[in-house]
Amino acid sequence: MRLLRYIELAVVLVVFALAAPTLALVVSAQADDKVYDISVEGSPYLGAKDAPVTIIEFLDYQ
Repeated sequence: MRLLRYIELAVVLVVFALAAPTLALVVSAQADDKVYDISVEGSPYLGAKDAPVTIIEFLDYQ
C-alpha cells in the first residue's frame, strides 16, 4: 500500500515537471503591460511622495 502511494507521488511529480515549462509560458503570455493613471490625492501613504513606483492596494471588507 505504501509503495503504491510512492508511485502515485512519483507520477504526479513527473507530470508536474513536464507541464511546468508550458504553464510558465501561458502565464508569461498573459502578462499585462498596461499603465494606469490613478489619482491618490488625499489618500494616506508610506514612503517618498515622489517615488518612481506607486503600489495601490484596494481592499473591500464585507
